[in-house]
Amino acid sequence: MSIDVISHMAEHKNKASVDREAELRVELFFLSLKKALNRVYGNLGELIEDGLLRATKYNIALSVICSAIFSYIALSDDIKALVRRETIPFPVRDFVIGYVGVEHITFWVAITGFLIAAWLFCSSAISDIILKRQNRRLRAENFDLKSKNSGMSIDCHELFSKYIYSIFRKYGYGSSERISLYVLDLEHFRCIGRHSSDEKYRELPKKMYPKEVGFIGAAWRKGDFSISELPDPSLRLSEWFDSNEANTNISREALQQIGMKSRAFHCVRIQNSKSTPVAIIVFESTNKKLPNEKTVNKDFGKYEARMIANLLDALKPHMVNLELAKREGF
Repeated sequence: MSIDVISHMAEHKNKASVDREAELRVELFFLSLKKALNRVYGNLGELIEDGLLRATKYNIALSVICSAIFSYIALSDDIKALVRRETIPFPVRDFVIGYVGVEHITFWVAITGFLIAAWLFCSSAISDIILKRQNRRLRAENFDLKSKNSGMSIDCHELFSKYIYSIFRKYGYGSSERISLYVLDLEHFRCIGRHSSDEKYRELPKKMYPKEVGFIGAAWRKGDFSISELPDPSLRLSEWFDSNEANTNISREALQQIGMKSRAFHCVRIQNSKSTPVAIIVFESTNKKLPNEKTVNKDFGKYEARMIANLLDALKPHMVNLELAKREGF
């Protein structure tokens, strides 16, 4: 970048700063005037400000009148007389000529035009200052409301993970097992809660999984999905990859990124009271079979599934919604 361009940018920045400072001084003057008027008579300043904003609604009509006035002034005396005869009713024209005189009509029309032009200039500038200040105040109030709403938000991941922990203990799971809860966002599964006795298996996944792939995708379509006795990845990793690929559409690259390479899975689709699918819960183990698998199949849907569905419905306003964020442009 050349020195001339840099100096031009610096000069432009300085001018913008000076303009902004001047604008703030003018705004401060009008704000002080408004407060003084309020002290004189109740909310007089507020009434004048509101009246000014209302009056500016008619500035377009006044602009047309102002243009017509200055166009009239530019005409010759003969054309002016013709315009008066054609546009002003005789009684009114006769009264104005008798009261003001023909020689003074142009003068008073010009004064009227200048007053209208001054009003248009001043009212537009003042209303612009008022509207900018109101806009800043509204943005500040909106920011405060968002801050308060953020303060009332709930750590849903922690809440669901704690509830999953209670299920984890109920079924007597250990360091080889894990339970995860997924919801569907933008046609992808997102983990919102997880627990394992092994801390490295407790971390949330860094990516989301497409709706069509994996055991969770199969459970979402069918209602549940179970598989066990997959090859031991510590001894036969290639066969473990082959077995997973044979049962799902998940790619080998995605399988390689999975931290917990489990050998047994039981996935259950959770539905709310309207029979709408809302989540998938995944029980998995690095052992060849899940502990208490029959108990999970028999008991989970009686209580825990309904409880999770109710929690999801209740906490939905406080949870991150990627689909809504996308519609809002994020």
